[in-house]
Amino acid sequence: MNPFIGIISWFSAKFRAISRAFNFFWWIVYDNGILRFQNYVKGIWNKYVWVHITYVRDIIKAKLSFLAWKAFPSRASMEEVEKYQLFVEAMGGWANVLACSCSARSWHFKILHNFLIDSEKIEQFGMEILFWEWPYLKLVPRTYSKWIFKRLKRFTDMPIGIHIRYKKSFYHPNY
Repeated sequence: MNPFIGIISWFSAKFRAISRAFNFFWWIVYDNGILRFQNYVKGIWNKYVWVHITYVRDIIKAKLSFLAWKAFPSRASMEEVEKYQLFVEAMGGWANVLACSCSARSWHFKILHNFLIDSEKIEQFGMEILFWEWPYLKLVPRTYSKWIFKRLKRFTDMPIGIHIRYKKSFYHPNY
């Protein structure tokens, strides 16, 4: 037998053994060590972290959409615009309203009116009547009145003088 063939076969057998050992080591370290650890971390991330990130994202998205509704009256939907127009019609139109007042951080919406207003129609709009003694009417619209006032002004052709007159008109002891 040729000694070179013996040496070559010995080296090839050692190379195969080394490559098998390396492949086995790689399988142990990479597949069982790294990939399992990555899947474990991914499961923990999805179960405990990502759920909370999406939950907080949804809360922030809802708050920002409400902030956009509050800050930009022009973003009102058509149903909302129709509701405001029906509310003004229930009050008897802007011709019936002498003055109207609201506060930036108040839930109260004050109205000074000429003729009687149908209280049943106003309650259909989700507003609670807080005080009513003709010609004074104080409503609680269950949202900040300033936001509703902005939308009434924008979508129902509110006369300019109605809001300007309120400072002199609302000096009533119970109001």
